[in-house]
Amino acid sequence: PVVGIGGVGLENVASVAATGVHGAAVVSDVLLAQDIAERVRLLTGAFERGRVGG
Repeated sequence: PVVGIGGVGLENVASVAATGVHGAAVVSDVLLAQDIAERVRLLTGAFERGRVGG
């Protein structure tokens, strides 16, 4: 599987997903969030919406 890593956050995770990767490694964007669970939910939703054919 191919994973996007490096500089991935909520503002660009959909674009990363649109490239056809299987996943994205997101660290700083999650750890700096006030509400980590909510941020992960938002990131997951954005990734799924950005998926090719998704």
